[in-house]
Amino acid sequence: MAKLFKISAQRYDQRKRVRKENTREAATFSQVAMSGYKLISRKHMDPLANALSRNRHLREIELRDCQLRAQPLESLAISLMDIPHLNQINLTTNTLERGVAHKEKDKYGFTAYETDLTGMLALGQLAKKQQLLRILDLSKNGLTYGSAEILMENLPGHPSLTELNLSVNDLGPKGAVYIAKILKKNPVLRLLDVRSNRLMPVGVDLLCRALRTNMVLTSLNLRNNKIDSDTIRVLADTLRVGAKSLVHLDLGYNHIDPHGLKTLGYAMLTPRVVLQTLILDHNPLTNAGKDFDGVKGFSKALRNNRTLTYLSMQGVRLVADSENVRYSAGLDMRVERARSIEGIQALAEALRINNVLMAVDLRQNKISPHSARCVINAFRVKPTCLPFVKIVRRSVDWFLARVLYRYPEYPMASRSWLRIRLYRNLFHFMEQERQLIGDW
Repeated sequence: MAKLFKISAQRYDQRKRVRKENTREAATFSQVAMSGYKLISRKHMDPLANALSRNRHLREIELRDCQLRAQPLESLAISLMDIPHLNQINLTTNTLERGVAHKEKDKYGFTAYETDLTGMLALGQLAKKQQLLRILDLSKNGLTYGSAEILMENLPGHPSLTELNLSVNDLGPKGAVYIAKILKKNPVLRLLDVRSNRLMPVGVDLLCRALRTNMVLTSLNLRNNKIDSDTIRVLADTLRVGAKSLVHLDLGYNHIDPHGLKTLGYAMLTPRVVLQTLILDHNPLTNAGKDFDGVKGFSKALRNNRTLTYLSMQGVRLVADSENVRYSAGLDMRVERARSIEGIQALAEALRINNVLMAVDLRQNKISPHSARCVINAFRVKPTCLPFVKIVRRSVDWFLARVLYRYPEYPMASRSWLRIRLYRNLFHFMEQERQLIGDW
């Protein structure tokens, strides 16, 4: 009986050992995603970091809304140092700079914490060592300019980092200095999101000047950074001179007045500007419906633009408040009503001529069905359009030149006719239906 019990115990230990080895082999996952764990302390992070350090197949790690602080971040970054194929780090909605709590509360009764940058130092060294890292998301972490300096010391020259998200932090103008240096020195960065960082006009000015030598950035988000018309002038000069690859620009929730809108429109007339998406939501572009000169100048430039495919102008007051009030038949009232819809009429005239713009978002502008008729009729005149006309024409011309080079005996007089025939046959299949987004 004792012998049988000994054999069964040995078999149980053997099965337990095999099960543990199989579990260890199965733990070679390629993605870790944790969301909503309200507190990851050093005590809880050490076992997780120990498990991750043994994994050689990890490619993506996401710790969203976990209240991750400086010391747990340090142990996490150290555990990920030797992983060979890590290409995405998402640490959004945490407190990466939060250190030890003070004993005394502040004047508002809240607990105050010390600023601890040890976790960000370890994260910067991790980003520098991981040569395959493509995406780094540090949004909604309350990061200050100290973290921006750490990133500036480690990210320039990174061979594969293409997306950097630093939105909804507290970088300020000092942090913009270091972000501008990253833009100058990083050769592959294509997406930069710095919205809601209180960069102020001084910080955005530095970013614009850094863009003049950057030829790879394709998307830039500057939403809610208190940009004024003077900064728009610097941005317009940057678009004319550099930023050859910038196709997505978000300038929503800033302080751009009619003069700044007109300056931006003149910059879009430059042939080297290749913007395809422009977002101008919730800016005082008309000074609450009192000045439509900026919209008129921008619409005039929009007629000749051949690259912009999406335009968003939500909440910019394209129609004055007086348009929504019923007036009597007096002459002054008719003049006032005609003046109140000058902005949307100018935009409608541009849409009649422009054959590239695919979608226009005009929500939250208090546009009545009566004043929306001009825009609707403009879309009826040209219900379809050709996106990226310059690129299409360039490729067609290149194809035609190649064909004619192969057949030099083709008559010279018929070459222009052949080009027109190609355009007519190809553009018919490439046209797409336009979209007008409104709430009237």
